[in-house]
Formats: sequence, C-alpha cells, structure tokens
Amino acid sequence: MAVPALLLAAPYVARRSFRGRLIATGVLGYFLYQYLEYSVTWAIGPLFLLFIAIYGASLLAIAWIGWSLARDRADDPLGERLPRRGWALLTLGMSGLLTLMWLQRIALARRGEPGLLLGETTLTVQALDLGLVVPTSRTGWARCAGSPSPMS
Repeated sequence: MAVPALLLAAPYVARRSFRGRLIATGVLGYFLYQYLEYSVTWAIGPLFLLFIAIYGASLLAIAWIGWSLARDRADDPLGERLPRRGWALLTLGMSGLLTLMWLQRIALARRGEPGLLLGETTLTVQALDLGLVVPTSRTGWARCAGSPSPMS
C-alpha cells in the first residue's frame, strides 16, 4: 500500500501541492522507519544494503520536501481547517501509550524475565520507538496545540 500511495502522491509533489507533499512525507516516514528497523534488527542478508539505501533515500526525500515547504513558505496552508485539537490528542495519546508499553517491557527485560528479548541482543523496536517516534509525536503535539515547537 505504501508504494502505490507514494506513486499517487508523486505528481502532486511535482506540482508543489502542500497536501501531496504532506502525504509523501508521511509515506516516506513509514519507509524510513521500517527499513531502518529492518537494517538494524534482521540478520545480515542479501537485502541489507537495499534496506540502508531505502531508509537513507527516504530521509533525504523528507529533508528535501521540508526544504521545499520552507522555501515556498507554506507555514499554515490549511488555516483553521486543520483539526488541531484532535490531532494533538491523538499524537499525545499514542506517544504516551508507546512510552508506557515499551518502558514496562524494558524494565522486565532488565530484570531478566525469560523470553522478552525473543532471541535478540536488544529491544530494537522499543529503542527506535522511544528515540524517534515518541519525541517527534510530542513535537507534533506541541505544534498542533499551538505551543512553540521545542525544535525551533
């Protein structure tokens, strides 16, 4: 589903549509996260370099889209039509849920609970969620709620 979504968004990105770039950024974020996870979790195999290339290219494309939005000064093209309160609550809720789920699992694994590492040497998904997803969703929450972004 992600590849067709990205292909459908491509013509809109080429026309510098805000919504097209927003959709493309979301899909590219999915590729970035998934293939970063694949490259650090799975045993090395014939697709290892492809995984790295996909997440690296996704990161560059997200940066390029962000730069193009800044260049076009598309600060708030949706105006008041953006459901800020609902989006803020969703991102805050999801980041809180991930934090609670993964910190509990990390605490149990550190106490030596058998089977929690599932044959891995670390909790890769939990590390990526807590290090990437939670901070970016909290930044999005602050921005949607009208607070200044901690990243600015």
